Amino acid sequence: MEAGHKIMVQDLKLPEGIEIETEGDREVVSVSHPKGQAEEPETEETAVEEPAADSANAVSAE
Repeated sequence: MEAGHKIMVQDLKLPEGIEIETEGDREVVSVSHPKGQAEEPETEETAVEEPAADSANAVSAE
């Protein structure tokens, strides 16, 4: 299926003896383009690490 494709009730192939009680022009499935790009979940590899405390800024006890 491609974007823009729809499957209607009348397109369904049902087993013998099964009837649908709704109109045949009702939409069952449609394919659309995504509205935006989903963000990837942050993993240990992609996580931004906090910078270590700068030793030059550390207070010495001398």
